[in-house]
Amino acid sequence: MGPSETFRDFDASENHSEDSAPPDLGEADPPAEWDYSGLSDLQMRAIEMTVDGLQDTYIADALNINRRTLWRWKKQDLDYQRALADARAYLHNAVTDRYHSTLLKATNILDQFLYDEANDNNRFRAAKALLNMSGTFRYPLPKNEPQAPNNDMPMPDLSYKMG
Repeated sequence: MGPSETFRDFDASENHSEDSAPPDLGEADPPAEWDYSGLSDLQMRAIEMTVDGLQDTYIADALNINRRTLWRWKKQDLDYQRALADARAYLHNAVTDRYHSTLLKATNILDQFLYDEANDNNRFRAAKALLNMSGTFRYPLPKNEPQAPNNDMPMPDLSYKMG
């Protein structure tokens, strides 16, 4: 069984309606282990607005705070910085998951064209698109496993810095 057969088995319509709107990724609740009880409701709203992509000036005006207050939260308040970083990471992961799902749908469509025996032009275009994208896709290494050292590159002599 080749890779194309695996993608052919993927049903692009499964659990997804093409007419439905994409889910709002900002609506999901953060994990229960996140405790931001030290932040005010105003700070939590500022974080939501920031990850929604709104500009600081707009956020400050909408929350009726000084722009310097928002800057101070972002630059000097460690709890705010941690909460904002967590919110950004959470949103990034949700977007990445959604992108992967969409990528499987697109791959399924390209796969159908690749095996379209009635139209050689479609087959050529699908093959060309896949070849153009082939360098883009690399299997990600798990974050918890250490990477093997690159023995091809000599280590610099840093002994003069050590003592």
